[in-house]
Amino acid sequence: MSPSNSEASSNDQGTGKGNRAMLDYLSLFTSLGTLLCCALPSLLVLVGLGATVASVLSAVPALVTLSYHKNWVFTIAGLLIGGNFVYTYAIAPRLRARGAACSTETPTS
Repeated sequence: MSPSNSEASSNDQGTGKGNRAMLDYLSLFTSLGTLLCCALPSLLVLVGLGATVASVLSAVPALVTLSYHKNWVFTIAGLLIGGNFVYTYAIAPRLRARGAACSTETPTS
């Protein structure tokens, strides 16, 4: 089934494929950054692998540099999480309502 002309023209304007793709990648990197920054080290320490976390910090000294700039890291992480919240609850429902996003029930159609 091909999209009608009005759907095709609305997809080319405003929040078209380019903007959606950018927001998708931003969401992906936000989630991945949270996982690597917070969840993974906490999990390793929880299961008794604190030495692993220490060896990663010695192997990647840039992580120590980030700890000196905690305020900036916290601010940027908060902005990215806030942006993901806006995308999830404001932008994505509008895309679904216009038919520009696939259904969650049938993601392949």
